[in-house]
Amino acid sequence: MSQDESPAPRSPNGSRDPRRWGAVRTWPRVAGGRCTDEVDYPPEKIAFFSRNPVWCRSKAAEAGPHVAELVAGLLAVQALHRLRAAQGIVALADKHPAERVDAAYAMALAAGDPTDRTVRGILAAKHFQSSSNHARNSA
Repeated sequence: MSQDESPAPRSPNGSRDPRRWGAVRTWPRVAGGRCTDEVDYPPEKIAFFSRNPVWCRSKAAEAGPHVAELVAGLLAVQALHRLRAAQGIVALADKHPAERVDAAYAMALAAGDPTDRTVRGILAAKHFQSSSNHARNSA
């Protein structure tokens, strides 16, 4: 078999000899689990893990009582599985004034549908109403 017909994959530098590739990274074996080092993740992915349930609860409390109530209820059961949703709720307070986000969640909780999509719709509708009222008052 010639070198071109070799079944071994090529390295980035074109070599087919794995001994020339060098060790990129090795991990210890863990029985029944995963062993991933945070250093392996890019910075934007590490932020997900640093914004844990405790961080979400504290940021929600800063945003308002209705946001805190919703996040606490969301993280009460299977917190890690619902962490992304809680982070999305808290992120709305970074994009909109905290008072508006809290009022939108109060409306959503009263309606019985405190989902992120509903609250985004309420915020968009409130923004539209305030823009149209401003346009009417200035005309």
